[in-house]
Amino acid sequence: MPRIGGINVIGVVLATIAFYMIGFVFYGVLFTEDWTAHTLASTGVADFDSIRQMSPERLEAAWEKAFPNSDPAMSMGLGFLSTLVTVIVLAVVLRQLTAGAASLTSYAGFAALLAIGFSITSLLYDHIYAEKTLALFWIDGAHVLIGYVVSAIVLSFFE
Repeated sequence: MPRIGGINVIGVVLATIAFYMIGFVFYGVLFTEDWTAHTLASTGVADFDSIRQMSPERLEAAWEKAFPNSDPAMSMGLGFLSTLVTVIVLAVVLRQLTAGAASLTSYAGFAALLAIGFSITSLLYDHIYAEKTLALFWIDGAHVLIGYVVSAIVLSFFE
């Protein structure tokens, strides 16, 4: 299997796709309406209850008003690139943390610890300082935690 710096390239690609697909499930299937409504409400476009009552056309117009420079294709591409960088760093750190004793459980456990200790606590700043809703924090935090753990499990199969 091809390795760069000791990291399995195929494992990184598959783990990145898994993490990204978890994002699709979270934001495109399970929490689409809640995440969109809370995000728009946090911008001040309208209050949460009004947003929940909007037709799809009005919702799209509100999104364009709140984020006039939004480009979905660019956002998705940059999101994938960001996920790739996250998984590469996760692979490097997990390899160092589990040197000589790599296993699925050690990878998953350390990934959860890293997610909680660094990423999720960083997400909390939006709630603390930018007054984003706690619901957004829980959705984003769960996405990150599950994404880290699933990515680590995928990576563990390539060690």
